[in-house]
Amino acid sequence: MFMQNIRRATRKHRKVLLAVVVLLMLGLVGTFGYSGRNAAPSASSGGEPIDSEDGQANDSTDMSLQEKIDATITYIETLKAGAADYSNYLSLAINYMALGDLYQSKYEADYGNLPEVPPRDYDEEGNVIPLEPEEETTQLAAEAAYEAAMTAAQAWLDKKQDALTQADAYYQLALDNVPEDMADVGIANVKYLQAQARVALGDKEGALTLAQEAYELFPDSLEYLDYLASLEEDLGNFEEALALYEKAAAKSPDDPYFITSQASVHGRMGDSEKAKKLFLDARAMVPEDIRTAYAYANFLFNDESPEAAKAEMEKYRDALAEGDPNIEQADGIIDYFQQLADIYASFNFSIDEDPDNEDDDHEHAEGEDDGNQSEETVDEVEEEVVEDPEDQL
Repeated sequence: MFMQNIRRATRKHRKVLLAVVVLLMLGLVGTFGYSGRNAAPSASSGGEPIDSEDGQANDSTDMSLQEKIDATITYIETLKAGAADYSNYLSLAINYMALGDLYQSKYEADYGNLPEVPPRDYDEEGNVIPLEPEEETTQLAAEAAYEAAMTAAQAWLDKKQDALTQADAYYQLALDNVPEDMADVGIANVKYLQAQARVALGDKEGALTLAQEAYELFPDSLEYLDYLASLEEDLGNFEEALALYEKAAAKSPDDPYFITSQASVHGRMGDSEKAKKLFLDARAMVPEDIRTAYAYANFLFNDESPEAAKAEMEKYRDALAEGDPNIEQADGIIDYFQQLADIYASFNFSIDEDPDNEDDDHEHAEGEDDGNQSEETVDEVEEEVVEDPEDQL
């Protein structure tokens, strides 16, 4: 398996290779991630402030990102001066979630404009090649400017964390002040929204409890069922996740998403043969669905190699009709897998025959931890990195 091969690489190269793989993965996820098809029905979609009277986002299409942040903060202060009741608490929670989205966007904008730093050169042993004094001074200044800009960008993630904490608290206040005549479906929706706040805060166990409660209150919701299953999968509860995805597939037999979800779980459980069969079944259901094609390609990346994943996406792209809007996106994914293949090939060493790794598996079996992931899939590595804002990108 490709990710297992990374684990068996020399320690000198393993950290570099794994880090680059994760960075590329995050870059792709930023533009095209194969996640749950059902987005949350959060009023904060798009990071817009919400008018509590009609639930519609305020018109801010002509506003800059900073102006949207300022407007949302002002609106939140207005809400805080309002009544201490369910409706106001819910509006505050929704707007704090929107504020968190805006802070994330500001971070991404600042991160995208980080100053360039000339890369240092290394010798064959991995040591930095010294620069001339003047060049070293210039290099250190560039690195310092980069670190300062990175710190400033990081501050937006700290603000996001604060906003999400406030959102979670106000969702709880809304639940504690639910009107007596509120239907279960309304309570379920608030629990569902709070679960997403908990996920954003890194508390997936807490989110799972809320998602379970939401689904119990409104078991007809395919969206809640899907979300609950994805949380079980993320937490490594594969048997539970598989049962829930199977239940969802029975409710929506024409939807390939729940088939690929089952396939993904089987893959993570180590049953590659079953996973591949289900992926192919899903691909046959809707051959033109790019999300299903990417899900299968990503499985092949984890299970086989970047080349296998790239070949699968090329086969998908070649089958599209001329002018199909998915062609451009497919080309981007193909390029992504090609980059991974190039990176892997650029390391001029034999993984399976590397003498430095003769005792590597034994060392791990003895419990030694050299600070690196072992037999994780790229999805698991990606998830682990995304959960920690400091490690993003």
